[in-house]
Amino acid sequence: MITLSEAAKLLRKPDNMYFHKMKTSLIAILLAVVFVACDSPQDKEETTDKNYFEITFGIDQEKNEEATLTFEIALDSGYYFLSPHTEGLGQRLLFSVLDTDNLLLDGELEEYPKPREEFDELTGKQGKFVRKNTTYNQNLIVNSSDDFEVSGLIWLEILPVYQPYQVSFVISHKSGELEIEEISTSVTGYPTFWDKKRIDIPIDKSKKSN
Repeated sequence: MITLSEAAKLLRKPDNMYFHKMKTSLIAILLAVVFVACDSPQDKEETTDKNYFEITFGIDQEKNEEATLTFEIALDSGYYFLSPHTEGLGQRLLFSVLDTDNLLLDGELEEYPKPREEFDELTGKQGKFVRKNTTYNQNLIVNSSDDFEVSGLIWLEILPVYQPYQVSFVISHKSGELEIEEISTSVTGYPTFWDKKRIDIPIDKSKKSN
């Protein structure tokens, strides 16, 4: 077996018969070391599978034709988002339900606790920023006695990572009872319909996340 010192002497002699073989082998070894270093876990960036928040849904059906949809957003420490009640800023939380005569939104989306108006140094914007666990309520009117399903979504941008998410859900009406089911929470892009209150297409339940 050749030693490192012998290999160094051979490399200093370009006319040596071992020169080209040794040069090729050393290049291959160096490339392998580089690939292993690049694939080392400590050098990889954190993936975007972390949501920085949790969301839970519920429905309180007071009467056959009236109900309240509730969702609570629990934030990880240090993360926040823009309230849906901030005027003039596109990156605020969006709540949307498929346009249908079967289920109607009654009034505005309620928020508790209400965030205070402030200037955010990170974004350089004045607005209402949600920095603590917050509950949202939306009153509903059931306008049909038939069974039906209605798709909905919640869009929000999590700061300070500037990561937009979309939460898809389905409201079901079966035998006079309303139920709500979260379908998925996924990283998404920025919508081009900032002030649109309703979505256009049903959610594909076959894409439900585990």
